Order: sequence, then C-alpha cells, then structure tokens
Amino acid sequence: MLLRGMSIHSRWEPGLLFVGLLIFYVACPVNTPFDSAWYLPTALSILKEGKVNIDEYAPTFHQGHGTIQVNGHWYNDYPLGPALVALPFVAAAELLFRGLAPFSALSPKIARWVDRWRYHSCATGEINLDFWNIPQRVIASILVSIAAVLMFLIASQSLSRPRALLLTLGFALGTSALSTATRALWQHGPSMLFLSLTLFCLLKSRVSPRWLLGAGLAIALAYIMRPTNAVSTLFVSVYVLIKYPRKWYWYLAGALIVAVPWTALNLSLYGNPLPPYYQPGRFELDARSFPNAAMANLFSPSRGLFLFTPVALFAIVGVGRKIVSHSFDSLDLLLVATVLAHWVVVSLFKVWWAGHSYGPRFLTDVLPYLFYLMIPAIGALTWDSIRGRIETVAFGLTAAISFAGAPPLERRTCECRPPPQSCVGLERSAILTWLAQGAHDFIA
Repeated sequence: MLLRGMSIHSRWEPGLLFVGLLIFYVACPVNTPFDSAWYLPTALSILKEGKVNIDEYAPTFHQGHGTIQVNGHWYNDYPLGPALVALPFVAAAELLFRGLAPFSALSPKIARWVDRWRYHSCATGEINLDFWNIPQRVIASILVSIAAVLMFLIASQSLSRPRALLLTLGFALGTSALSTATRALWQHGPSMLFLSLTLFCLLKSRVSPRWLLGAGLAIALAYIMRPTNAVSTLFVSVYVLIKYPRKWYWYLAGALIVAVPWTALNLSLYGNPLPPYYQPGRFELDARSFPNAAMANLFSPSRGLFLFTPVALFAIVGVGRKIVSHSFDSLDLLLVATVLAHWVVVSLFKVWWAGHSYGPRFLTDVLPYLFYLMIPAIGALTWDSIRGRIETVAFGLTAAISFAGAPPLERRTCECRPPPQSCVGLERSAILTWLAQGAHDFIA
C-alpha cells in the first residue's frame, strides 16, 4: 500500500536505499551508549520474565546512570518506548541463536556467537553492559534507515527520483540522524521514525482520511518514545481537528490504541498516568538562560544546528518559495510552528546543551519536518539562471559541510563532551580556533 503508484522498477528503490544505509550505519564503528544503556536489558526482562522492572540487574547500577526506584522496584529511568521497539529485534535474535545452536559443532565461530549471546542474554546480577553496544547500534540503524526510506517516499511525491534521493541522503548522512540517532538506541532514532511516519500518513490523508488512523497511532508512539514530542502531538492534534472536523475520530482511534495500554501500565507500575520521566517538574526550566540557549542551539560551535547541519538553512528557502508561490498550506504552517515551538521548549531546559553528546542532539527529532520543508528548494535547483546557480552552489557547499560534520568515523568525533560553558560565552579567539581546526580536518 505504501508503494502503490510506483512502477515495478521504482519499487526496488526503497529497499535498495534501506539496505545501503543500514550497511553504512552499522559499519561506522562509534558507539555512544549513554542514556540508552538499559534499553536492551529492559527488553530482555520483558521477553524472559514478562516484567518491566530490572531488579535482577541491581548490582550493575553502579556502572552508570539511568535507573530509578519506585515502589520498591528498579526501572530504567528513561522512556519505555525504545525498549518496546527493541523487543521484537531481541526476540528475533533469541530465535536466531537458538536456531544456530545445532550448528555450533560445525564452526568454532558459530559456537562462539551462540555461547556469547546465551551467556549475556541470560546473565543477571552484575552484567557487562558493553556487550549490548553493537546490538543497540544495529537496532538504531534499522530504525533510522526506515525513517530515511519514509523521507524518500515523501519527497518522491513532489520531486524527481534523483532529487528525492539527494534530499534523503542529506537527511540520512548529513545530520544527527547519523552522528546521534544511529550510534546507540537513543530516544531520537525511534522518535524520528514515528514522526516521519506521522508526516507520511498526514500526506496520505489528503487522499483518504482513513490514513488518519495511522497518523494517530504514529504520533502516540512518538510521544512514548520521547516526552518533548508532546509539542508535535499537540500541534498535529489541533491540525487534524481543524482540517478534518468530520473525520478526526480516525486519528483519535489510532492514538487510543497506544494511549490506553500505556496509561494503564503507568498506573499499575507508578500509580500515575505518566511515568516519572514525563511528570511535571522533572525537567528544570531556566528562562534566564533562554536567549543564550536559543542562539546556541542554532549557532554555537558545539551544539549549533546551522553549524553542524548548514543544509538545514534550505528549509527556510523552501518555506520562502512556497510563500512567494502562494502554495504555503496548513500542513506547512503546522510543521513550521512545530519546529519553532520545539526549539523554544528545548532551549528553555536548564540542561539545554543535552549533556554528553555531539552536535544539536535536542533538535534531532524535528529533522523530518525540516527536510520536508526543504523540498521546494531542492526542486528549484537549476543551472539555467544566475539565481539558480547561486542556490545550487550554496546547496552544494552547505551539503558538503553537513556531510563532513556528521559521519562518526572516529571515536573522538562523536564522543565530543563539551562542558556547558563551551556552548555560550566563547571568546572570539576560541571560536576562530575551532573553525580553523574544522576547516583543516575537512581539507585533510
């Protein structure tokens, strides 16, 4: 159904794109399993014992952060959503290694694989969290590859295949999709996937309102992946209510499929409809630092969206072109408003620099929206006029910088851990030194 209307030849393109991106993502050697450390142990606890708590791993808690005790049980402090998304992959791996077990006698390598998986998947007490780094990276890479395919399908509705591929590669390889979302099972990977799916379903709803069922399901899933997606949930819900006043029940039905069991689970575990990570007051806000934080999230040398992903500037160009051509519609307005509101919200956080991470991590989730808004600018690239040549050269330069800044080919590249003060208040000499070093690395 997703590929209806494509020729037989073109239906191969999404599959080839998925495989190519997945191979590239998995081959990049850097892992950043900080906040995501307990997702796969949580998935194993659900799979093997049918419970969400991770009491059996208590002796390991000293190795890192991210656990919380509620009503006498220990839980992963971060949203449960990514662990639920990982569950089918962990179950598939269990079946795979069980299936390989009879062949262990044929190959020492197979025997080692089976023994390692069996040992680590059954381990309790003090476990080796590092074992799960590569499985995390594989699962995250699959999720982001699917998100990229969705972006390709979205772009293909308005652009030629080569231009749609160009936009998709920019999304997949020149942004935090690569440098953050695929390096571990961060919340951002599944968040991007479900926000991309929401956008895809909203576009399909223009033809058949029944796609609103998928939009409601996808936006609810996005929310349980990451609480800041409350911004998207609010704006998309208002959009659907206004745009489809007689068909909104499709959207509501899809959202309730997720919301009802999620709320019931929270009530049974925590005695509250929201888990601890989502409850009011969990995130400290600091309005005094907002002006600096807002600018830093766009332009700072350690977190600036337009420094790490300057190609995102073409989202502004795309919006401008739509306004000038009088084709700026309600969906475009929804996405612009959501991006701006998301930027404001994350800039209000006291820890707005997103802790130990690389680049504009907190803005990773809205990348699907930014690249959708970029579509008119990509479609207008030409060499037939002076303006067209300027825009094409500018796009090439910004894309090259984005590609150079995103790939995590060395550990030092993705595990950049700047202290908060490095994001704001930098002396001019420090910024110039950073830019000069970046230029040297790019040329070298």
